[in-house]
Amino acid sequence: MNRSFVVLACLLIPLVQARSALADKAADLFTEGSKAAEERDWDMCRAKLVEAWGIRQHWRIAANLGACEVNLGMYRDAAEHLSSGLRALPADVGADTRGELTALLEEASKNIVTLTIKTDPPDAEVLLDGKSLGRGPFERPVLIDARTYAIEIRAEARTPFKGTIEGRAGQREVVDRRLDPVEAPPAPAAVAPPLPSRRAAPPAVPVWRVAPDAAGPSVVPLVVGSAAAVVAVGMSVGLSIAADAKAEDARVAARGLDPSACDAPPQNPAACRALEDALCAKDSLTRGAAASFVVGGALMLGTIGLAAWDRWRARGGLTVRAAPAVGTSGGGVTLAGSW
Repeated sequence: MNRSFVVLACLLIPLVQARSALADKAADLFTEGSKAAEERDWDMCRAKLVEAWGIRQHWRIAANLGACEVNLGMYRDAAEHLSSGLRALPADVGADTRGELTALLEEASKNIVTLTIKTDPPDAEVLLDGKSLGRGPFERPVLIDARTYAIEIRAEARTPFKGTIEGRAGQREVVDRRLDPVEAPPAPAAVAPPLPSRRAAPPAVPVWRVAPDAAGPSVVPLVVGSAAAVVAVGMSVGLSIAADAKAEDARVAARGLDPSACDAPPQNPAACRALEDALCAKDSLTRGAAASFVVGGALMLGTIGLAAWDRWRARGGLTVRAAPAVGTSGGGVTLAGSW
């Protein structure tokens, strides 16, 4: 590691002379890092110079930061910073400084892998161990630590590539990969239209309709039936009232008689005869009321049925459909009706 220390020491004086070209904060950090390098405190040196590099990307800071990282064994970071310093090195810098930085970069490169990436399409995305390196084209080599990596290259509408890289220290690896276009799914096979059926078309279904009378329903039967039903119900009500009156007459006639007064021979023939007449009249009137009620109800139902019949006939009457039914074991006719 003596060469890296010598290079770092050679750069200290030019850095102090270039203080006016750096921001004050970056210059102060650079001075503190240089002092830590003189004391071989490489951790402190790197910490100060990393902070200075974050403020000002100057080639002198990059060169000294790379030298500190070589002494710490951080070869990949050292190679990146030394490469940045060499790319930004002014033309008027002496050949000795350039040569020392180049030699220091070669020392760091012996412990890392320099990966050159070429892809088709050029804007494909490259991932190492699942971490994206970005999209191409990659103008400069990618510096990685020496170990095995899982690599994936992917692009839109292209079949992705997956593989491994056996990264050996000091080696230059080249990844040159073309991604094939994604094959379109095969078109579905054409389906032939179904052949027309050879079965004969079924015959037309005959329809028979019972048409209503042209003259329309008559209202006379409805009026007569309704009037007769009302009269019959009225007679039933009147007979019921008369039966109740005769029942009251029987109760009045029976008030002055003992329960056995009308047994043979009757004790009061006139009173017993009046009681018997009242009871007979009540029974006759009750039966008449019941008969009138039944007749009135029948007339009412008949009138309603007649009205429904006329309405049904007016709406189209009875419809009957007949359809042939043919099977493997025989045939027949299917009838369906609606009303």
